[in-house]
Formats: sequence, C-alpha cells, structure tokens
Amino acid sequence: MPFTIGLGRNSPIDIESDPLKYEGLIVRHGQWVRWTTAHKCSCVLDHNRPDPRCTTCRGSGWVYSFQHREEDLGVSAYAVDTNLIEMSYDLADSTVSLIEDGTGTIYTVEAVFGKWIKVSGNPFTLGALVYVSVSNKRSAALDSVAATYMGNGLVQLNALNYQNPWANIPCDITSVSSIEDAAGKAYTVIDYAADKIIIDITTSAPATGAAMVVSGVYMPPYKIAVLNQAMSPMDQKYIQDVGGDALAIFPFAYKVSEQDLIQLWAGTQIKKHILAKRAGDTDVLPDLFVSRIVLLADKTMTYVEGTDFVVWNRNTIRWLTTNRPASGANYSIEYAANLAYKVISQLPNVRASENKRFPSRVAIKLQSGLGSDDMTTLKPISAGTDLL
Repeated sequence: MPFTIGLGRNSPIDIESDPLKYEGLIVRHGQWVRWTTAHKCSCVLDHNRPDPRCTTCRGSGWVYSFQHREEDLGVSAYAVDTNLIEMSYDLADSTVSLIEDGTGTIYTVEAVFGKWIKVSGNPFTLGALVYVSVSNKRSAALDSVAATYMGNGLVQLNALNYQNPWANIPCDITSVSSIEDAAGKAYTVIDYAADKIIIDITTSAPATGAAMVVSGVYMPPYKIAVLNQAMSPMDQKYIQDVGGDALAIFPFAYKVSEQDLIQLWAGTQIKKHILAKRAGDTDVLPDLFVSRIVLLADKTMTYVEGTDFVVWNRNTIRWLTTNRPASGANYSIEYAANLAYKVISQLPNVRASENKRFPSRVAIKLQSGLGSDDMTTLKPISAGTDLL
C-alpha cells in the first residue's frame, strides 16, 4: 500500500490561521450596534434575589455600562533602530501589553514616544518585523461640537457619529466637560442621554433655537455581525436548544457575555400603541430602544418632534413645552423601534486554536418590548449611567 504524501510533523509549511482575517469579515460585513455590557448588581438580598426596591438596577439585578477600552492584538510593526520599533498609529492613549516576533521571543518595553516603542537591549536588525498587542481607549472626544437649544432646558447635538441612507447614528455622550452659548456664557449640566443634554435654566435660558457649543466625550458605535441564516448545523442546534433567535459574532477585543444588550442602529420596526399620559415631563415607551417618532397625536392635535417633544434616552418621550396631552389622557403614537437583543450565553466551543484568540460567538434573543410591569417601574436615567 503506497504511503500518503503530505505534511510532516515538522513541515516548514505555514499552516497557521490568522484571527485578523476572521475579524476582517466582521469589519466588512458587520453592522453598527449599541452594545452595553451587563454587570451583577450588589443589591442581592438574603434569599439570593435582587432587591426589588434597588434604585440602581430597579430590581433587575443587572447594571449596564460601555466597554471603555479594547485590545488590538498582533499589530505589525517594524524596527527602525536596534532597539526602536515604529507603529502605524500614535499610542498616546494606549497601553502596550506584549511585543513578540514570529519565533515567540518576547521583548521588554522601556518607553513609548508617540508611535515609537523603545525596548530593552539592542535585539533588532533594521526592518525586523514584530507583533505588538495594545489596549486602546475606545471613547472619543467631543471638541467644541455645535448644538442647538431646543427649549425647556434641552440641548441637541447637531453632529452625527455616522450616517448612511439606512441609519443616523448619534454621538452617544458619556460625559460633558463644558457647554456654552455663542456669547461664551457657560451653563451647568443637569443630565444627558444619547446626544441630548439638560442644562440648568433657573437663572437664565438661551433663546429657543440658539446655537450652543459642547465639549466632552462620547462612545462610538460597535461593529459586530448578527446572523440568523447560513449557520452551521451545530450552531443552529445550539441556538435552538438555548432558545435564541440569532448568532452574534464579536471581535475578540469586545468582552461580550450573558445578559449584555445589543441594539441595531439600522434595523427598525414600526410600532403602534395607545398610551396614557403620565404625570411629569416624560413618558416611557414600551420598547427597549426607540430612534424616531413617526406620529404622536390625540383627539385634538398632532404633536411635532423637536418642537413639542424629543426622544430622550433610549425609550422615553421628553416633553419640551406645556403643549402636551393632559395627565391621564390617552394618545396615539407610532415610532421606529430598533431591534434589541439580549445575550443568552456564549457558545461553548471557545475558539483558541494555535494559542490564538479568535472572534467570540454568542447566542442572542430578540427582545419584543417591555411588559406592563416594566412600564410602571422604569424611570428616566440619571446623568452618566448606562442603565436600562
């Protein structure tokens, strides 16, 4: 019987897989999402259940926040001196975690200067290739961004983070350092959510429609792949067994896990409801994430978004004037609800072949909306939090 000719144990042929090629598929074919990571709330009572009176998690047992840093693994860099390598981008807000070459030799970092890294000793020849892993700050600066005063203390950013024919993605504010009018008068920030800010107008207020200038920090959207077709039979069975609706694929830099929330910026459904006007300036809508109001009207009139009200936070109507339905009165509303998913579990077949870290895959469940109990307990979110 003839011998099969193929790869030997010590074959010189490179058979390694490249995680960056898999992540490239997400970059090219993924979609923009708003992703918040879930953390267990510490309000657990003696019987191991969350406190239903907890004002932090509102009795759900979970609190949510953004991932503020991400890993960039195996970035190619070249030696420009015997102990100096040059990166393709500036490392001012980055932390270098590993430098190694193709043989697995690891080098010690001495100092970082812009996009150059100095290592201990003089180990390199000119042009030598090494691979650098870094941790990067993910948030981005809002540097004197134009905004408009909408009235009733509310300021709306004019800038969008990203726009295409199918989606307008706002700058998702995480902090505000200053807000001024065109004359340079500064105002105190009371609250903010998504791309809107509430300022203190106790002593004075800008004219409605006045130009404002905002500085601060925002969180850009994440790009992941959401699949509900073309899955392998094994993945299809797992998704079905755990009660999921789709499979989400995340770059390894994003530490996704159970109970995380994912909202698609480009995927919306039109919802129609009759709601009763609550007391106060806000009304909570029966979906997790709402991006646009199509129609809001009662028996006497139709209300105008941007004049009478705005979408506040992720699922709230914030009224700007006294021109609103009476407390307790019914009104009709139609809105675009962005598809929202909750992570059920991570697929058990962890992908780490050849000692490499590949994109993570998780089973996700479509969230159809909020129940009646949620509608009565949800309340506006205070500044600087990402709770849902």
